[in-house]
Amino acid sequence: MAKEAIIATTSIKIRMDKNMKKQAEALFSKMALNMKTVFTIFTKAVARCNKIPFKIATEPIFNEAKRDPLRKVTKELEAGKD
Repeated sequence: MAKEAIIATTSIKIRMDKNMKKQAEALFSKMALNMKTVFTIFTKAVARCNKIPFKIATEPIFNEAKRDPLRKVTKELEAGKD
C-alpha cells in the first residue's frame, strides 16, 4: 500500500472590493468553483509558467491611434483653421 504525500498548507488573507468579490464568486459558482479553487489554479499556473499566465496591460488614454487625429486638429488650430 503506497503512502500518500502530505502537503504542507498555509493560510492567506486577501482584501478586495466587496462588490468585486461578489461578482467573482457568482461567476465561479456558475463554473462549479469557489474562490479558493480559482486562486489555487491561478497560483499553480504562475508557478508552472514562471509568469502571470495572461497579459496584463492598460490602454493609455492617448495611444497612437488617438494621438494622430489630435495632432492633426492641433496643427490646424495652430495654423488658424477651424
